[in-house]
Amino acid sequence: MGYGFPVIGWVLGVKVLDLSDRFIIELFRDSEEVGIYSASYTLVTMGVLFVATPLLSAALPLIVNTWEQGHHEKIQTLVSVFSRYYLLFAVPVVAFTIVFGREIVTVFLGEEFREGYKIIPFIILGSLVWNFSMYGHKGIKLLEKTRVMLFLVTICCAANIVLNLIFVPRYGYQGAAVTTLVSFGLYPVLVYFVTKRYLPWVIPWRSTFRIVFSVGLASAGWWGLRWALTGRVHVLLLLLISLAAGLIIYIGMLALTRELRDYEWRLIAMRRRS
Repeated sequence: MGYGFPVIGWVLGVKVLDLSDRFIIELFRDSEEVGIYSASYTLVTMGVLFVATPLLSAALPLIVNTWEQGHHEKIQTLVSVFSRYYLLFAVPVVAFTIVFGREIVTVFLGEEFREGYKIIPFIILGSLVWNFSMYGHKGIKLLEKTRVMLFLVTICCAANIVLNLIFVPRYGYQGAAVTTLVSFGLYPVLVYFVTKRYLPWVIPWRSTFRIVFSVGLASAGWWGLRWALTGRVHVLLLLLISLAAGLIIYIGMLALTRELRDYEWRLIAMRRRS
């Protein structure tokens, strides 16, 4: 009961974060804006979840088994390694979605919902950092400090509701998108500092910089292809060509910055220590 009931509260808090903005948009604006917001929100968050869910599902049993076996000193390394895996796969997905947000909604959404492409950068960045924090708070869960998780998500919910009440009446669903990024981004910040008291979340900063740098160059290539090919080829072909070219640039830059080499070395080192 002491462990589980705060987790139930945390899950409810996540639902409040996920859905409260829609009710506030409906209250102060209209159903049309709710539909535009919800369509773009659901579409782009699925892209991050497509990466985040399998990785988190793979990480959880390894982390729990390592903890139960008494190898507590390895938990930080495991969490850091899986945090890095997540960034390796999720950051390029997010960058691609931001660059080609307009084209993506053109392919997948009806015409009446397509203006929602304007909020895609805010929503998908919020989803990126939120799912990143799922690795960071593993130490709190292992130490059974679930009340701390509930407290942190409550702060984020309060911030989300207050900000929505301030900005949605004036800016509509676009204001809700910004408040989503702020409130979702608040959780990993709180987790990072709070876990220092328990089991610190070691973020792989060097890898993060290399990944962001590599994705930045890939994004420059995507912008160039978008400018050169828009109107000349079908939008779906544009997306496929750009995806392939961007992946080549991204993987090449990871190799040049020695990030892939470091990645292999870390795996070998972990296996030797185990």
